[in-house]
Amino acid sequence: MKILVDADACPVLSCIEKQAKAREIELIFVCDSNHMLKSDYAQIIQVESGHDSADFALIGMCKENDIVVTNDYGLAALVLGKKARALHASGMIYTKENIDALLLERHLTKLQRQATGRRRIKKQHIYIEEHSMGFKDALNKIIDEITKEQNDEQES
Repeated sequence: MKILVDADACPVLSCIEKQAKAREIELIFVCDSNHMLKSDYAQIIQVESGHDSADFALIGMCKENDIVVTNDYGLAALVLGKKARALHASGMIYTKENIDALLLERHLTKLQRQATGRRRIKKQHIYIEEHSMGFKDALNKIIDEITKEQNDEQES
C-alpha cells in the first residue's frame, strides 16, 4: 500500500503527510512543472506541464490497494477500476456506488457550460478545518480497511 496524491491543488497535503509518516506508509506527491512542492517525507514526482499529465502519471503508478487522493472524478474512476481506493480532499470516499453519479454530474455541468457559452461555472470553494478532520478520518478508515484485508489474506 502506498498513498499517491494528485498534488497540483490539493489543500490537505500536510494532513496526508502527517498520517503517512505516522503510519510509515510510502507517500508520493505528483504535480506538473507549474507547481513547486517540498516535503520532508514524501517523494515528489514532477511531470511535464500539460492537460492531465499528472493524472496519467498517477494512474500509471497506481496498483491494487493503493490510495489515491484526487478531486478529479475521472481519475478516481480509473483508480477504482484498478482495485485501488480513491479519496477526495473533502473526505468523500469514491466508490463504485457513487462514481457514476459524480461523472454524470460532471458531464451535465460541461453541457451547461457549453450551452451558456461560459468556460467555467464558478463555485466558491472554501476549505475549512472541518474538511481537514473529515479527510483525516476518511483516510484513516481506508488505511485501516486495507490493512485488515491484507492481514486477513495473510492468515488464510
